[in-house]
Amino acid sequence: MKCIFLTTMLIAATLSNKEAHAPQIAPHLVASDAIDNHIEEYYRQRQALVLNFKNHNHPIHLIKITKTALIVGYENGIVVMGFNQTKGQPTSQLSVYEGQFDSSPFDSKKFDITSLENADKIYASTDVSIAQDKNNQIYISKLKEHNGSESFTARVVFNKTLMAGPQYHSNIESIDRN
Repeated sequence: MKCIFLTTMLIAATLSNKEAHAPQIAPHLVASDAIDNHIEEYYRQRQALVLNFKNHNHPIHLIKITKTALIVGYENGIVVMGFNQTKGQPTSQLSVYEGQFDSSPFDSKKFDITSLENADKIYASTDVSIAQDKNNQIYISKLKEHNGSESFTARVVFNKTLMAGPQYHSNIESIDRN
């Protein structure tokens, strides 16, 4: 009887320990404030986050880093974090979405950008913009074209917003197109 009790306690402790280390969406993606403006440390922490998600069966579908934004995608949706260009460290998390990536081919030339004029939220930085339209879709675009037109790189259909971050930031600003 004592052996069964000890075995049960050992199993419970093991399960409790695994639950304590299970990945959580937002906390694992918000970098520590103790980076002290060191870009190398930020990249090291970002790589650690990627490995953490891979080890916990959260495969990364999309990771984009630009001068002003860091975009991390995984199986349950998408996370967009701000990136402070002057200090070289992440400064704010914009939004966390739970949804599915649309893996079907997306022809940006057939997409009418004017359909986003009445979008609920449009985030933009120097080289990345994130828009949410009325059909619960997120469009992520990068300003890569020579003529200044937006080239879409990802689209997400989401179920709900898990966490909404600040709408105004020194580097990533919310644009009102009403």
